[in-house]
Amino acid sequence: MMFSFEAANSNGGIVAGELEAVNRKEAIRELKNRGLLVTEIEAVTMELEAPSSKSTKQDLLLSLHEMATLLESGVSIADTIEAQSRANYAADLHHKYQVMATEIRKGGTFTDALGAAEFDLPGYFTQLVKAGELTGNLALSMREGVNQFEYDLKMAEELRSALIYPAILVMSGIAAVLLIFIFVVPKFAPLVERAEDLPFLSEIVLGGGMWFNNNLGLFTIMVIAAAAGLFYAFTNDELKARGLALAFRLPVIGSWLNEGDTATWTSLMSTLLNSKVDLLRSMD
Repeated sequence: MMFSFEAANSNGGIVAGELEAVNRKEAIRELKNRGLLVTEIEAVTMELEAPSSKSTKQDLLLSLHEMATLLESGVSIADTIEAQSRANYAADLHHKYQVMATEIRKGGTFTDALGAAEFDLPGYFTQLVKAGELTGNLALSMREGVNQFEYDLKMAEELRSALIYPAILVMSGIAAVLLIFIFVVPKFAPLVERAEDLPFLSEIVLGGGMWFNNNLGLFTIMVIAAAAGLFYAFTNDELKARGLALAFRLPVIGSWLNEGDTATWTSLMSTLLNSKVDLLRSMD
């Protein structure tokens, strides 16, 4: 904590300044060791900075790596969080570490401070930290959680990269079909009216193109409604859970999801048991 003070030196002069110490008593003791007689001392209330820029998942991962390294090096929790709150991170991330530091100064646990900061972390991370704090192996649990988080981010990035080319092909195909329906099909409309025996596929294409041109407003409304429905589905936890349950039953995707969940589960279980957490609590 930071303390502002006024003190008298051996010459009778008044000295003012700021001092960092664990608590008020420690600050007074340090000033006495410097040969100063404290006349006034008070804790400096640190203003929490309002977030003005957005950090990325990689920024958060980097900060967690640094925090785990400090804990592994034997630095105390209070000093670790204090150092993180002073680090040069993005404004919103810096604000969250300030919230953590404030919670620790109030006497809260590391888990409580992590929850108060509201980091965008996967659920298993909090459970690992809580188990590590209960068993005295916080550094190990933090490192395992960071490694798993890093693996998840890497897999998500690889999946996004793998889907870029197929997405371009799909969008190009949709654009090509729309161009045909808008510009090409109307020129063949007289054929539909005069022809008596068109192939079934030709009737579908030409008829669909004519309907698209005659009902462009309705089609636009349908597209917007579909986009809104998809957005709602992806932001609704219950619908996402149902969609995930359905994905688990699909032939290829289901096997991939099951293997990923099994790998995550066994990794976390091994970390908990290695941290001396009892079997029932680990299972829970």
